[in-house]
Amino acid sequence: MSQVPAITLLDPGAACSAVRWDVPALTTAVAWQAVAATAAGDGTGSVKVFQGGRPASSRVLRPDPAQPGATGRSGVERFLALPGPTFCYARDVQAWHRPLFEAMVEALTPHLMSGGLGSGPVETEVFAGDYQRTPGGVHREACSNVHLVLAGAKTMHLWTGDDWMPPGVLRRGDVAAGAGTREEYLPTLNPAVALAAGRSLTGGPGQGFAWVAGTWHVAETHGPSAALNIAMYQHGLGAEPSLPVWGDRLDGAVPASFLDDYRRHVGAGAMPLAALLGRLSALGMRPAAVHRRPGPVRTVRRGLAVPILWVRPAPGELFVATLGAVRRLPPRTPVDWLAERWERAELTVPEEAAGLAGWLCLQGALEAKGER
Repeated sequence: MSQVPAITLLDPGAACSAVRWDVPALTTAVAWQAVAATAAGDGTGSVKVFQGGRPASSRVLRPDPAQPGATGRSGVERFLALPGPTFCYARDVQAWHRPLFEAMVEALTPHLMSGGLGSGPVETEVFAGDYQRTPGGVHREACSNVHLVLAGAKTMHLWTGDDWMPPGVLRRGDVAAGAGTREEYLPTLNPAVALAAGRSLTGGPGQGFAWVAGTWHVAETHGPSAALNIAMYQHGLGAEPSLPVWGDRLDGAVPASFLDDYRRHVGAGAMPLAALLGRLSALGMRPAAVHRRPGPVRTVRRGLAVPILWVRPAPGELFVATLGAVRRLPPRTPVDWLAERWERAELTVPEEAAGLAGWLCLQGALEAKGER
């Protein structure tokens, strides 16, 4: 599978790096629609809002009722225009907004093909507002992060290790919501007194930052700003090896040996094979529901540049997965023709695979001819 990287680390291999990114499907409007969908669909507190330094109701995120035709973009603009400081945080938003989920799998695939797969779940988060520092202050988590600035300007202050801390700094432990992993905060530390001991990176739209798990950090905006963060969790705060993909691919037939390695890597000993394959095809993300209409097709175009995976675990078995969805198929269903989607603009679907092609179009991995 050949893809142009949508996310480029300018200092690959370093603990923290500036980022350049180009994901046309990722806009402030789409991110805010995902926040609204998360607030409406998830009752577990995945969306948090602060105004004037105090917790506020998520009702402030709603579009102005005086503008019934307001879009997601006008909603975020309305929130960002409120008297500051303002702060909005939403986690796991890709699970509630299908277009954002698909965009994130497509953007993250080439990044993981070169950097390898983490051991924990992957979540997409949205940060928006106008704030001097992230609520909670300097902190670190058991996840590596790729932070993409969507609007405005933002600085990320970063520190590695512990020897930079002034003496007597209070350290508070906590558990990350959802992931259940360890995180730590320095709630009494004024970041300004320690800036010289760390690294500060500033970026605007199309730019961002990346840092490894366990890196201390705190954000600062320069006026209203919005950003999307990809949090790739692991087991602990220390350095942890990633799992390289097989060959130079994250597509097609998955070697049995790689699936064994992947199962051990993510600690999924009791997870059924189909669920494991689905997790791999979604790059560890929780997928959003599909809203397309299914149907068999005869001719398809290339759809999203996302993994389409299959495995034959035993004679008489065939599983195909894409974007977190898995389908068990008759063992004689042809699948090798799918490898041609990268070389040819259009494909004629084998008669025995019409149902499979329709299902892949439903997921978004392929596109039926004539739908554009």
